[in-house]
Amino acid sequence: MPCLRRITNGTPLGEFVTILVDRMLTQPSGLAHNKRTSTDINVMQANMYKPPSAITWSAGVNDQYDPANSYGVSNNVAMGAWTNAPSEDLGFWFSGLQAANGGVVDYLPYQNKSDQANTDSRTIIKVDMSSPGKAKWQNLTWPSWLAPRSEGGLVWLPYGENGILLAFGGIDLPGDQGASGIVLNASAQAAKNSYMTNIAVYDIAHDSWALQPSLEKTSPPQLAQFCTVTASAADNSSHFIYAYGGYDGTYQATSAYDSIWVLSVPAFQWTKLTDGNSNHGRARHLCTTPNPTQMLSIGGTTRSGALNNPDWLDVYDLNAQSWTHYYNSSSVATYQVPSAIVTQLGQGNVNGGFTIPSTGLNISVSSMLTSYRKQITRYSPYGWCASSSCTK
Repeated sequence: MPCLRRITNGTPLGEFVTILVDRMLTQPSGLAHNKRTSTDINVMQANMYKPPSAITWSAGVNDQYDPANSYGVSNNVAMGAWTNAPSEDLGFWFSGLQAANGGVVDYLPYQNKSDQANTDSRTIIKVDMSSPGKAKWQNLTWPSWLAPRSEGGLVWLPYGENGILLAFGGIDLPGDQGASGIVLNASAQAAKNSYMTNIAVYDIAHDSWALQPSLEKTSPPQLAQFCTVTASAADNSSHFIYAYGGYDGTYQATSAYDSIWVLSVPAFQWTKLTDGNSNHGRARHLCTTPNPTQMLSIGGTTRSGALNNPDWLDVYDLNAQSWTHYYNSSSVATYQVPSAIVTQLGQGNVNGGFTIPSTGLNISVSSMLTSYRKQITRYSPYGWCASSSCTK
């Protein structure tokens, strides 16, 4: 029975994920739908970025969102990373897994392994949603040096003409695919994978990729199935990508992390904010920030089973740097950069004042870090945003 699933990754994801999630996240591990047809899509439509004065929803079937309907983009990829750029009307899907035969994925165990998602996908998909009710899909070129992976992270940041993408984390053929019979060696995978510290950066306007090693002294462990949100300094001189939870991506993993790591850009340094509590750890969850200082963690598992009620929903205060365990829509403040990050970077303050590193950046990456040329509009139902750039 098809159903609507709306998931956010720091900002409302709109029509792109309405389709991708319905098709690809039907199964617990994010695998594609089980032998469903391309017409089996029930869509609730609305433009979440440019809503009318009174939002109305209409139920029905609309194949204008279906990548298989045209453009030569495959539906049959799963467990990849995705993000969106509301100010650009763009969405992106990065890598993941596909069946060896390239066809529809079947997640059911003990079936034909040729249609299980057990093959790395060298797929980067771009979708243009600037035309309401339609989606224009495009396969982007995969650089020969870029390693495919699944269960990683993809984040859009406001730099340059159309923004940049950062791809990091994930693992080759994750070990939790019981249906595929894959068992990975933890130490071998940890030695092989450096996806948290070798960050792939994509300039949307110029269709170009570059690899940027992170520049910190300490770095995160191998991570998969984590969630991300992005916060920005008050003066937009730096952006901070919060990566929460996840696990090491191997079959041997018995628990999920509760740690929070933050990647600062343009410094390209990781800072560990907390180890957390192993009893609170989770993977396969999603996170969103409905306002600048509160991160909602939604769903997920403990690796050994489902989260207990009400643990499936929790709230992290980015300013207080603690879990509050409840959401208060009226508790809103301006985001302040944690002192641990300021200390790690050796510059700036809680409100900003950060600069681009003079050494250590790939020349190509450095050229991408120019000022973003568009105004980013924040949509809020709460009335907390007093700026003229806000729409309530």
